[in-house]
Amino acid sequence: MIYKLSRLMRVVIICSLLAACGGSEIAASGGSETTTILNVSNPTPTIPTISHSLSGQIQKGPLIFGSRIWVSELDGDLNPTGKTYLSQTTDDLGNFTISTTVTSDLVELLGVGYYMDEITGSLSTSQITLSAIADLSVDETPTINILTTLQAPRVKRLMQDGVAYTEANSRSQTEVLAIFGIDSSKIDALESLFAMDITGSTDQDSALLATSAIIAKMSSTAATANGSSQAAEMSFYISNIGSDIANYGLVNSTDISTAIDNASAQIDLNAIRTNVETYYANRNITVIAPKFEEWVDKDNSGLLPKRKITATSQTFTDDLLVNRNEVITSNSIAISGVGSDNIYTELITGSTCSSAGVNLLKNGDLVSGSFTTLAEDDTLRIRSTSPSWGQSCVYTANVGSQSLDYKVTTKPLVTTFYQGADICQSQDSPNSDYQYIAVPFYTDQLDFISSSIVNSQYIGIGLLTSGPTSGPLVPTRIEIHADNAGSPSGTSIATAVAGNGTYGLDIDTVNDSSGNSYTTNRLYIQGYFGSDGVDLQANTKYWAVTAYSAPTRTHLELCGAVEPVSYGTVKTSSDGSTWADAGLGAFPKLFLFQ
Repeated sequence: MIYKLSRLMRVVIICSLLAACGGSEIAASGGSETTTILNVSNPTPTIPTISHSLSGQIQKGPLIFGSRIWVSELDGDLNPTGKTYLSQTTDDLGNFTISTTVTSDLVELLGVGYYMDEITGSLSTSQITLSAIADLSVDETPTINILTTLQAPRVKRLMQDGVAYTEANSRSQTEVLAIFGIDSSKIDALESLFAMDITGSTDQDSALLATSAIIAKMSSTAATANGSSQAAEMSFYISNIGSDIANYGLVNSTDISTAIDNASAQIDLNAIRTNVETYYANRNITVIAPKFEEWVDKDNSGLLPKRKITATSQTFTDDLLVNRNEVITSNSIAISGVGSDNIYTELITGSTCSSAGVNLLKNGDLVSGSFTTLAEDDTLRIRSTSPSWGQSCVYTANVGSQSLDYKVTTKPLVTTFYQGADICQSQDSPNSDYQYIAVPFYTDQLDFISSSIVNSQYIGIGLLTSGPTSGPLVPTRIEIHADNAGSPSGTSIATAVAGNGTYGLDIDTVNDSSGNSYTTNRLYIQGYFGSDGVDLQANTKYWAVTAYSAPTRTHLELCGAVEPVSYGTVKTSSDGSTWADAGLGAFPKLFLFQ
């Protein structure tokens, strides 16, 4: 008869044999089963001891010195074992240590305190509660942060649904990051949310600072709108996002999704970097904020990360000595050598320059706002409006890790002809309505700094935009006519587009090419002849004819003539061919400029 021995009997027999042979320990197996190691003198199984030295940080920006920390041991199903440790932060950087060893791999950490606000760089006015579920066998120095706080409810829910901890942790961190448009697979060497540190330098550290700053910006905006505190609004967002994540694995509220998009677009990245680094510097710690800008979707393109890497070997060519108020577009910069990466791109306007009318052009298309995302073979240009006469502006395109400057300067304003006086007598209007008004001027050597021909691009006349009329107060054009027996010839030598102070000629003093200074203010009506300008002969009589779209009668500022008036007086006309004396007895100022 064949008898089948039970597993226990086999072990007993083996142990007996070993005892007879002087043996002490063995691992016995049958098929795929493995028996527990036994000591023949003490048959009680040896259970491995778990022991962890736990220290870490709590960061929403760091919680201040003395913030309370609770650590609860968990079993494999995340149920509390009943063993809890109490500690507090030991400095203003959020560091804490548990004084005794922790005897569980899985723990839940909870911290309460005031925190450094990345938006302002100062401490919060209210406390906040942050939490994390960490695996100490992976990291004995976990960080409690915003992302771990959002993740914890989801981990618990997944494990309640029968998902193992390792899978629950991996799945939930992917879902939490996706709230902020971050694909977890694109974070280089992602370990876990509780392994992130805003003072670190890794990709995952960058993602933490980015998301933490976005939550802070959302909360600040809501606090302003609701008359509450940032911490209160942050607690609201954390609770609601955590609840949505726990139940659905995503944010189910369009209001919260919109708030994230708005905060990403509105957040001041330069201020965040400065605030974080300054906060630590004030505590005698040198911290270089990680590249969090890569994980903030400033242009709401949905393209993350936007890498800060070398993206081009080209530079901008400066545009020098252009006209004032001229729209200038830089040369094109091509993105190359970045492979499949998207590139962080930001336009910064110099502090002394106006940002109005300054834009990036991506592949020839105007970009709305100061940020865009570039990729391989994309092109970038800068479009701006040139500053005032003799000034310069520098625009900087931060392209990946590079800062590319583009400089625009305007040429100095140079007087080529003047007529008038610094102190004006009075204001007056012609004695009847007119559609054309003509001011004579003579290019003698006193006014006309040339021996033959001078080119002028701009003209300014002391005609006011007021008067006893219901007609137009600003002319449509200014023409230069030759003289015909003491009146305008009726034929335009050159025509300037006119406007009310359009060309910035109404300034205090301007020099000519010889360094002589002239008072050029009170030139209300101004015109531009174009880049070719108008060539005028020396020692020649001309007329500046100002044409209106309909009959009018504006005031003139009578600044007198510094020369004899024998070459004519101000005249008016209703048709541009028949002229009459305006009856003023003096001239308005008239200047020509290079």
